[in-house]
Amino acid sequence: VYAQQNELQGPVGNATTKVTVTCYPLVAYMEALNLTRLDSFNLDTDVLEPQILKTVPYDLLDVRSLSVEFWEAHINCRRIDELLEILNPQGYRLVHYGHSKVFEKVDQC
Repeated sequence: VYAQQNELQGPVGNATTKVTVTCYPLVAYMEALNLTRLDSFNLDTDVLEPQILKTVPYDLLDVRSLSVEFWEAHINCRRIDELLEILNPQGYRLVHYGHSKVFEKVDQC
């Protein structure tokens, strides 16, 4: 488990504020709570969803439903293809295509 310092920048009133935050991988929180299953997980970072989903240790976490939020009008439409390339091999299928793309884990018998 590693911590990463990230600098975030955003508007506050009429000024721009920079804040440094310490980030930990999701699996670190799950291990600390002795949990391996998430029924639902919502991911909305406004750009980095594919990069984040590539780092999830799917063999350690059982995430049943993923909601990935993004607007295609603001990005390259290849993004949904990239999400499918990441999630399909992990056993997910796309069940809702709107502002949020919802993927559900298909149980393998």
